[in-house]
Amino acid sequence: LFPHDRDLAYAWMTTRNRAFDGKTPVEIIGERGFSGLLHVRAYLDMMRGV
Repeated sequence: LFPHDRDLAYAWMTTRNRAFDGKTPVEIIGERGFSGLLHVRAYLDMMRGV
C-alpha cells in the first residue's frame, strides 16, 4: 500500500485495522499462522485492486 514510504509500510503492520476486527496484521498472522498471512495478503491485493 505504501511503496514509497517504508516507515509507513512497517507501521501499518502494527496498527489496528477495522478490516481485521481491530487487530493488527501482525496479530492476525500470529493467531492464524499461514492462513492469517494469506488473509492479510488478500486484503492488500484487494486494496491495490489486483
